[in-house]
Order: sequence, then structure tokens, then C-alpha cells
Amino acid sequence: MKFSKFVDVADKINNESKSTKKREYICDAFSDANQESLEIIPRFFQGEIFAKHDERKTRVSTSLMRKAISESTGVKEDELKSTIKSVSDMGELFDKYEIDSDSGQQRLGSSLLSITEIFDVFSLVAETSGTGSQQTKINYVVSLLLKCSSIEAKYLTRLVLGNMSIGVGSGTIRKAISDTYNVPEDDIERALMLTNDSGKVAKIASNEGQKGIDNIELSVCEIPLLSMKASKGTPLNAMNEMDSDMVYGEYKYDGFRIQAHKKGDVVKLYTRNLMDVTSSLPDIVKFVEENIDLHTVVLDGEVVGYESKSYENPQTYQITQKRIRRKHNIEEMVDEIPAKPHFFDVLYNGELGLQLDETFETRRQMLNNMCDSNILSKCVKCHEISDIQELMTKADEDGHEGAMIKNPDSNYEPSSRGKKWLKLKPEGETIDAIIIGGTYGDGRNSEYISSLQLGIWDTDEIVHVGDVGTGLTDEMLETLTPILEDEIIQQDGKSVKINPTEVIEVRFEEVQPSPEYDSGYGLRFPRFINLRDTKDIDDADSVERLENIAESL
Repeated sequence: MKFSKFVDVADKINNESKSTKKREYICDAFSDANQESLEIIPRFFQGEIFAKHDERKTRVSTSLMRKAISESTGVKEDELKSTIKSVSDMGELFDKYEIDSDSGQQRLGSSLLSITEIFDVFSLVAETSGTGSQQTKINYVVSLLLKCSSIEAKYLTRLVLGNMSIGVGSGTIRKAISDTYNVPEDDIERALMLTNDSGKVAKIASNEGQKGIDNIELSVCEIPLLSMKASKGTPLNAMNEMDSDMVYGEYKYDGFRIQAHKKGDVVKLYTRNLMDVTSSLPDIVKFVEENIDLHTVVLDGEVVGYESKSYENPQTYQITQKRIRRKHNIEEMVDEIPAKPHFFDVLYNGELGLQLDETFETRRQMLNNMCDSNILSKCVKCHEISDIQELMTKADEDGHEGAMIKNPDSNYEPSSRGKKWLKLKPEGETIDAIIIGGTYGDGRNSEYISSLQLGIWDTDEIVHVGDVGTGLTDEMLETLTPILEDEIIQQDGKSVKINPTEVIEVRFEEVQPSPEYDSGYGLRFPRFINLRDTKDIDDADSVERLENIAESL
């Protein structure tokens, strides 16, 4: 498939408000695509280049993209920075500027670029590292831009930055694959859950139909599953929501989510955003090897850092997260921040297969039977609200964050955030929000983005829900500002618009209806808590979640 054809479809979708019509356009594109392109375009429509579990990342920031646009158009960066103030995203710069005709092709008509050629160059970008890598990345992107028409350059820019801005999310793609190849949507959803690759699923559905989709299995130690998420609650609504005489209560640990895969002598560890962190956590690998005898298994749990190897005084998330993605001096970090896994679920049992459809009660009993209690989460049965309150008190005394309440009859739903699991914290409500903009401070904070604009999901769109500045320490400002500056899309004085890549945890007292923000809600007394760098923006909270909070407060 030619990239121009993909862009034609993307632009039609961009100008269409009806979801059914958007889906029709995507179905037509699937039907027209050859096999190589079909494995790519479902991701491209969502602003994703590689599969979710793929470790390759292009890591082209907005600042690098601006340099590439400058080189391909001949327009100075300062002028681009000024013009960006009047457009909604960097791709729209190509509505105002043309590719430099001295080095690029004529802007009339469309290019001869293919989808596979685009993907191959992106792969080279992702593989580029080391000294001079930034300029090399720019050169690769420029080489593509010089072959693009203006509208192709617009969508190529959006794709590089990971935000197509056409209102297509995973649900739209799931339905489109189902409609195109006449496979029930529930089966497509299961296939996507097991592969985390919409391109692969589309290709299998095209070539093998229902039989091929039914034959998809979990690839242990190769492809992780997305994590099931918990909604937030209180001891009272925990008992009410579960509609059960008994619920399971666990400690809520202030660490980072880990999915452990074991297959024979091989152990792999993945974060909740599917990153392989095995090499950074040799001590966690050892815990798995020494405490689980089963040949093949996949477990879900939390890794917590402790003050010493007595594992009695837990560290905060800010300290524990230093263990993630560590590439150098790993053994020193193991000694500095001893860590331990607390597993709470079984997703796959090699003797019985996938366990997602089993009840939590069954899975927990299975977990107890296969693992030494040394690596399991604290778990008790709660029959009364007082039992939950007692658990929360004990968790607090032991230095942990709160409690998790789980319906004994609940199945495991990857990526789902429902009422089957509830997380309870003693200190008010929190949300995970996306940083979508900010403002530079005054005085000694004039070099830092010290007020952050917060975004949450409204279906497939990110909407503004307020700003936060309270709680940002000098150390966090020094850490966060360079990350955000690399993603600035627009700047007007001290105000900046930021490409959405970072998730933070924000605590607040209450949710209020507010016409000031396009989410329709605002946060009262918001306070920055954590940078959630193990979470993807897809894990951020939604307008629906705020509505539920507003109703409960």
C-alpha cells in the first residue's frame, strides 16, 4: 500500500464525526492493503509504529521533529516556534510551509512512498543510538519528509510523535478487524489481549479467519499481557460494589507492577507498560527461580523496595522506581535498594493453560499452592466493613499504601478498569493524569515548568481537567522540566503545549463541575504526588472515572 493511500483514509477519518463511518473507512483500507501493509496500518491509524510489547521505540521528541521540519522546509527553527503558536499540532505546520523544492520532490500530487518503506525507516530510527544518534534520527526523518507531499508530511509528523489526532483508538480498530473479516468482536478482543499487536491480529484474521484467531495462544517469555486495573473506592462501597458476603482483601503496595514469566530455566520480567526489565532486576529473577517449581507460569504482582534485606520497612515508590530500567551498576543498586516481589495472581499455569476466565478465588488458591508464601501478597477474607478497615490499619502500620479489595468471583480482564477490583487509600482521592501543557514559573522557578496542565481520557480524546503546581519539589522540577521541554509543541510566552507522553499521580479533595475545562470537571486543591514513569498514557484515568468520583463525594 502506498503511504498516500493511507493518508487519504486518515484524512477522511479526521474529517468524519460518525464512528461508524470512520470504521467503514478503516475496513476499506484493510481490504485494500497487501499482507505486508496490513500488519502495519492498524497500528499506524492509532499513532503506534511498533506493537505495544515491542522494545523498539523511535524516541523522536518534538524538539528533534522541529529540527527535521526545519531542515526539510528550509524554515528557521525560531520561525517554526513562532508559527506553532497558531496551529493545533506540529503536523499542521505543513499546511503553512512546503518541503524545500531544491532537495525534495515537487509538492504536486502524492509521493511514491510505501507503508513498508516508512516502517523500515522508522525501524532504523529506533535502532539508532550512541554518539551522534540524534542527528542521525533527524536525517532519517528528513529523508522521508523530502519524499512527501504536504498532507503526507502532516500525517508523517503526527505518526512520528505518536498522536494521529483522528479519533481512532483500540476499540475502533478492534471493531474494524471484526467487521472486515467476519470474526466475532469478543474473539478479536481475546486475540488482541494475547498478542498486544493489532497488526498481527488483522493479518491472521485476513489469512486464516476464525480458525486462525481461535488458535492464538499466549507466548510465555515473549509477549506479556496488559495488566488488569483497579478502580478506586472506600470500605463502604467496596462491600456494596462486590455484591458478595465475602471479599478478598490484600495489601496495596507502593511499588511498581511486575509480570513474571517463567518457562523452564528462563525468567522474564515485564512492567505494566510491557517493558522487559529482566536485566535490571536480578534479585527478583532469583526470587522467582527459588520459590516457584512449576515449569511454565505467568504471575502478576508488585515489586517493593525495602530499607534492608530483612524486607520489613518498605521504601516509597520514588525510591523503588530507581530499580526500573537500570543499565549500569545493577548489583550496587540491588544492595542499595533491596527489592522483593509480592505476587497476587496467576495468569497462566503451564499444566492448565490460560487462567484468565477462572475466578479470583480459584486463581488465588492456585497461587498459594504453587508459590512459597515468602513472595505472595498479604491476603485475607473480609466479611464486614470492619474487616477492611482493620486490613487498612495493618497495612498502614506495616508501611504500605492501602488495601486492594477483590471480588472472589472476578475473572482477570487485561487492561480493564472495572468494579471487580477496588483500591483503597487512606488519604483522599487520586487520579493518574497526562501532562498536556504547562507554564514556566517566576523568580527562582523561571527556568522550570512549574505548573502542569492535566489531561484525562474522554473515549479516544484527551481533555483538560485542570492544572497542578502544588507538591512539585525542586528535585522533581529539575527532573521533569527537561523531559517536558523535549516534547513542547507550542509556546506562547511562559505557556507551553506538550506532546502527551508523561503520566503523573495527582491527589485532590473533590471533583467539581467546571465549564472552564473541556472535560466538564475541575479538581479542588490538586496536589502532585508522583511521576508514574512505568505507566503509559493509555493507563491514565477518564472522564467516566471523574463522574463516578463526583457522584460518590
